[in-house]
Amino acid sequence: MTNHTTHVLRLQGSVLKLNVNGRQVQLGAAGKNEFLEGTLTPNDSGHYTVFGPDIDPTFQSATLDFQLFDIPIEIDKAGNTTEKANLAWTFKATLEPKSVQSEKKTEHLVLDAGAADKLGCPASATASK
Repeated sequence: MTNHTTHVLRLQGSVLKLNVNGRQVQLGAAGKNEFLEGTLTPNDSGHYTVFGPDIDPTFQSATLDFQLFDIPIEIDKAGNTTEKANLAWTFKATLEPKSVQSEKKTEHLVLDAGAADKLGCPASATASK
């Protein structure tokens, strides 16, 4: 978020809302509070990470609506908010199953008694000569 005004922009009093498939969900307190405590000086930018809950893995797809309400967009010479706006973004998310193939490689090594002792291995774990 960037403050394009000539005054300090305070985000306190704004409202954040997230809907998943039309149902409002709780946002994580840490990121939400960081946003609401945000203060941007003129031409300053702030980056905020806001977390929602994990998406139910049984959904094949989901519509995410993220909305910000009462964001100050105009400020008078005294620094008072004179105009606020609401902002909204909608995302379509689809869960796609992924599979990964891997190869397991096992290698057996034998340590001599001196190397085993340095590693704290019991004497019975070393190969006999």
